[in-house]
Amino acid sequence: MKYPKIVVLGGGSGLSSMIEGLKHYPIDLKAIVTVADDGGSSGIIRNSFNISPPGDLRRVILSMSSKENTFKDLLEYRFNADDNPFAKHPVGNIILTALCNMHNNSIIEATNHLSDILQVTGKIIPLCDKPIDLVATFEDGHTIVGEEAIANYNKKIK
Repeated sequence: MKYPKIVVLGGGSGLSSMIEGLKHYPIDLKAIVTVADDGGSSGIIRNSFNISPPGDLRRVILSMSSKENTFKDLLEYRFNADDNPFAKHPVGNIILTALCNMHNNSIIEATNHLSDILQVTGKIIPLCDKPIDLVATFEDGHTIVGEEAIANYNKKIK
């Protein structure tokens, strides 16, 4: 049987929430995930390892996975102790980073590998294999680089 092909594009929690709803329908789902996050755990990993940030990919992989919730909960688990080098990092981000390092710093290969492990239904495609920066020029003439800085500038984008 041939299913309708659906392609979703985006990042953050919105994309994974939409996928959670879509995955219950008989469709051929592909997700193209933006990888420009530069804040939080993803930003730290991106800067420390010079790889595309894993957070949005982790969320999408988990939303498309057919594994039980216990395993998903493990990959979303965050260490809380502030004096710990893993503080505030979801286990899934650490695993994606390890897989990326094992596959010549390719977030595409790491995503494919973790998708296989978690029995993802559909296809997840990182937008690119190298870290990228968002750039915005605002109506006041300022040009800001970086997703987090753009969000915090709080002016209208030109």
